[in-house]
Order: sequence, then structure tokens, then C-alpha cells
Amino acid sequence: MPSVTIYHDDLHRTIDIPVGTSLSAALQAAGVSLSLPCGGNHTCGKCRVWAEGLLSPPEPRELAMLNGTSGQRLACFAHVLGDCTVRTSPPGRERVADNYRADTLPPAPAYPGDYGVAVDIGTTTVVGYLFARDSSVPLAVRGEVNRQRAYGGDVLSRIVYCNEHTVVPLRDVIRAQISDLLLALCGDAGLPPQALSGLVITGNTTMLHLLAGLEPRSLALAPFTPQSLFGGVWQLDLPQFPALQAYLPRCISSYVGADITCSILASGIMSRPGTVLLVDIGTNGEMALRTPDGLVCTSTAAGPAFEGAGISAGMSASSGAISAVWTEGDAIRYRTVDGAAPAGLCGSGLIDGIAALLELGVLAPSGRMAPQFHGSAPLGDSGISITQGDVRQLQLAKGAIRGGMDTLLRHCGLSYENLDQILLCGGFGSFMNVHSAQAIGLIPPGMAGRTAVLGNAAGTGAGYVLQHSARMEEAFSIASSAQAVELGADDYFKRRYVEVMGF
Repeated sequence: MPSVTIYHDDLHRTIDIPVGTSLSAALQAAGVSLSLPCGGNHTCGKCRVWAEGLLSPPEPRELAMLNGTSGQRLACFAHVLGDCTVRTSPPGRERVADNYRADTLPPAPAYPGDYGVAVDIGTTTVVGYLFARDSSVPLAVRGEVNRQRAYGGDVLSRIVYCNEHTVVPLRDVIRAQISDLLLALCGDAGLPPQALSGLVITGNTTMLHLLAGLEPRSLALAPFTPQSLFGGVWQLDLPQFPALQAYLPRCISSYVGADITCSILASGIMSRPGTVLLVDIGTNGEMALRTPDGLVCTSTAAGPAFEGAGISAGMSASSGAISAVWTEGDAIRYRTVDGAAPAGLCGSGLIDGIAALLELGVLAPSGRMAPQFHGSAPLGDSGISITQGDVRQLQLAKGAIRGGMDTLLRHCGLSYENLDQILLCGGFGSFMNVHSAQAIGLIPPGMAGRTAVLGNAAGTGAGYVLQHSARMEEAFSIASSAQAVELGADDYFKRRYVEVMGF
């Protein structure tokens, strides 16, 4: 069999692979997590690698996606014909919203030992916080790209994969990742692995199904009945930590998960006066409206555009990603993660960039780009451009979020004038410029001054559940008493989704 030599970060490994194996499958076999937002269906163009040797020749469609870039291949297109070498670009560690807000309650954890970890499994990223039982401040924090991205960039594509191949591959990959994350956190804190005795893992309902090994088919089929809403202890048999049990907080419904439960807990909106809208801006767009009458929640499928997937130069918020864009006169300025050379565009940079193009008149309110740009507007001297297709992808994601917000308010007989505050959370929402969000219509006019950013509230809430028995009970009570609203069959949402796509 041919030998494939793989270089990825610090990994240097050679494996034997049957002729005809795709490079994406070869990398997966070597334990390399490669971004495949489309699930390997040859549509997103994100699985770029540097490859040489005996490989299948590139197809016209692959060449078009690569846009003439020399030396690169798309791993889902290229197949091994003989010995070859593959290199991935170092992704860098994900930015973590590290503004963890310590709880006001003194620690009183339910776990028996001295150390525990809270984990937030997002569709795009996985974040872990390690605590000593007598401290409300984490000893170590790590964030990584969710390795399940190799099976699709959103929950629906992962459910489809499970329907075709069973849940086992996705279960195993996330359990292995959590085990590796726990080991890394222990290393960061100078602790032996056996020191861990507490573990809380939150995530949306699909992510927890995949973690628990529950087939998620029913989550995508009416009446959308979950196999479990969790809210208890699970034995996950994590590699390296087989005896460590995990508490999985309760979900609200099949489409409103434990992550929003934890975000609600961390935000404190249940005890705040007035009316507050909490929005987790990400692939699923979960949101919760707290009114004097109670708590109403919903979720809308925004897709992965906010995380850079489906964007021509899109990437995660890692080194070299353009994360902020602004104007100085007629010029466009930008800032990258770590101050590195521009390598692509992450979600916060995309929103800023489109706001800047609107300000300069490059984009019309409809989203159409001025003809002289021929469908591609450069961001200053970065070498990175925003295309007409990128604008449309952002409009679709924005329409889903804003349409969901509008519909949730309408369901409760309220308007934005009745809102005391909008709170944005989630890994992506942590870095958003609220004024740019208002400029593109993600939040309505006049609301920027009443909008605050919380950071990774789901991870913070999971930390609260880990460190306080009372918070564990509170989170369960929040989830079990919340009302969930389904938007899929709501005619107003369908209409509003289209209406708010423009700027």
C-alpha cells in the first residue's frame, strides 16, 4: 500500500493507506482533525492542504475552488495513488473568551475531590475550564476547534452522517477530544490526571446526544423528540479517564440545549428586573427572552457563516484571521489575531468588513456590490477580499438570527421598545462589535447602547454548575420551567427572515 507522510503542527507521521483513499480520510486515519464544514461533499472548499506526490489530478471543480493557488489541494477531492506527503497549515489555538465571571456564591461543589473541569461543547469549538474546589476562578482555560467538524460544519450535517454511518464515529471523536483536553488542562495547571474528580459538560441537545452515544435521528424529524433532555450523571468511558463520571445539565427542548440553560444561569437574567433578551450568536442561534411573566426560548439555524465557514476567505479566529475592520476616511483598516500576517477572515471581521463596505457605499442596502468591484471588494492592503457570495452568506445567517429575535418578541406581545437590554454570548458573540452588528441590522437601530457582550456564558454557567450544588439545582429548574417556541412552522418567522436580510 502507498505511504502517506503527514505533517500537522507537531505531528510527523507516516501511515499506509489503500490506493484510492481520499486525503481527508487519510488525515482522519492519522488522527488529524481537518475542517470539513460541508461534510466532505465537495462544496465548501475549506479542506485545503499542501500535498505532493502520487495523487489523483485535480478536477475542474477543485481548481475553481482553489482559485489557482499553487501547491494546494482540497483533501476531499484528492485521492492517494502512491506515496505522497501532506502538510496542513498550523491552525493555532482558538481564541477563548476568557472573561470568566466568578460566581457570587462561595464554592460548594458536589464532586468529592479537589479539582474539576467544566466543558462547553460548541458546534464549532470546545472550551474547558479547570477549577480547584475552593476557588471560583479557573486555574486553566483551553479552547480548541471541535474535531467533529470533519463530519460537517453544523448539527444537521452531523445528524445526516450519523443516519448514514451510526453515531459511533462522532461519539468516539468527541470523547477522545475531551480526554485530550482534560490532560492538557492538567498539564497547564501542573496536576496529575488522577487529580480530577469532577466533570460537567454542556452543549446543545445534538452535541450532548453525540457525546452520550444516542442516535440523533429523531432531532431532525417531526415531532423532533430527543432521546434524552439529560440533567443527570452519565458514564462516558472517556479515554484516559474511564472512571470519571460527567454531569450533563438539562436541555430545554430538542433544539434549545443545555448550553443556553447554562448561559441563562451565568447571565443572571432570572433575577434581573425588567425584560432581557439573551442571544447566543452561533451556528444554532439559541435565544432566551426573560419577561416578568417567565422565560421563553427558541433556536434558529443560522449556519456556520459567523464562524467563517462558507466564506471565501473564511477561517476560525486563530492566528492571522482578520478580526476587526474599520474605516479611516475612504481607507479600510484592519487588525488580525496575534497581529500576524493576514491569512483569512473570521466572523467578527466579516461583520466589521461588511459594515465598513456599507459605510463606504460599496454595498447597497440590498447587499448588492457596486459594479466596479466585479463581485469582490478588498479589505485595504490585506490581500483578503469580501465577495458578493460572502455578503449573501452573511445575509442568510443574519436573517435567521434577527428573524428569530423579532419572532420571539412578537410571540410574547413585545417590541424592542419593551427591552431593557440585549445580551450577546457565545464564542463568536464574545468578539462582536455591537455597533457593526447594528450597522448591518443584526440588532435593530438604537439598541447598540442597550446591548452588552457576555463572553462564553455557556462555559461560565457550566463552571457554576460544577462549583455549586445549588447552581446545579437552579439550572435544572430553569430548563424544566422554560417555554420553548418552534420557529420552523411559524409563518411570521418565514416572512421576517426574508424581510431582514437587507441592510
